[in-house]
Amino acid sequence: MSTPGPDWQRVGPAAELDEEDQQRLALEAKTAIEETVYPAYGRLIAHFEALDEKVEYNYGAWSLPGGDDYYRLSLKLFTTSDYDPEYIHNLGLGEVDRIQGEILEILAEEGWDVSAGFTVAINEMAENPRFYFSDSDEGREQILAEYEALIEEVSGKLEPWFGTIPEAPVEVDRVPEFKQKTAPGAYYQRAAFDGSRPAVFYANLWDIKATPKYGMRTLTYHEAIPGHHYQLAIQQSLEDLPFFRRMIPFPSYTEGWALYAERVAWEMGLLEDPYDNTSDLSADHVIPRQGGFHRHIEIKDVHMRSPTSGRNTEAFHDTNHVFLSLVIDPPPRSAFPPKEHGPQRPHRALPFM
Repeated sequence: MSTPGPDWQRVGPAAELDEEDQQRLALEAKTAIEETVYPAYGRLIAHFEALDEKVEYNYGAWSLPGGDDYYRLSLKLFTTSDYDPEYIHNLGLGEVDRIQGEILEILAEEGWDVSAGFTVAINEMAENPRFYFSDSDEGREQILAEYEALIEEVSGKLEPWFGTIPEAPVEVDRVPEFKQKTAPGAYYQRAAFDGSRPAVFYANLWDIKATPKYGMRTLTYHEAIPGHHYQLAIQQSLEDLPFFRRMIPFPSYTEGWALYAERVAWEMGLLEDPYDNTSDLSADHVIPRQGGFHRHIEIKDVHMRSPTSGRNTEAFHDTNHVFLSLVIDPPPRSAFPPKEHGPQRPHRALPFM
């Protein structure tokens, strides 16, 4: 077996060992991964490939025993309400219409031709290169620098809007390239409890068009400050609470706070550019997430076997296809996917509504 290269020498504190011990440990780790971990993953993949032969199509929850009850329980769990699926579904339909109308008003005021309707207008806007950084390493570095500048700006304006300011900082980094094709458009990772690792706002830079300039402010306020980082850093620091209370997630509250944070940022005067208010059709300062409503409409259709599923799926892709890597999970996954990828979990979009 060959001697491990530099990638196998990331031994952390063991770096104080002499060269011979470092090489021995690295070789043992390499052998264990190649002879144990890789074969185990191979068996797992083979197992699911065998199961796939037994499945005609990955239908929604309705096709499973007790599927309708499971879906209703998912709604209750992730909305902390007793709303009926049809009620939430119809609420989503109404909100999508309202949101699209408000976005059209913004575009019309900015001189865009909206006579052909929402889909044509928003797609023309999305194809305009003025709203994007260059699709290059330099452009991606500019995106990260802009996110850092936005966090610094909002951090300096939290007073007098907030009485408690979290002490823990938040950093910005790109989603690691090895997993960016299947990672969300952005996400927040809280800091380690012992302070050994900072909180990080991860931005997915795989598809440059998933980061329009007019969506960056809202995404910053949602994922970092005063959104997820503000709320979760404070929650994590409350030492008088039991550990589980400092750690356990409550999606409706967590996402609800982040959406509220977007509105607060607008009230703070941080969203003065009208284009920021369209916020990549995923979130904005006053309008609830169109992406969240549209995602739930489509996911509900999949899991409750709604006869309108084809219509809603088509409508979703018509109005959101240029933003899919932020509105829903990046391709190839979607809320109404082909057989090999399976439908999204019933609760995915609910906390954003």
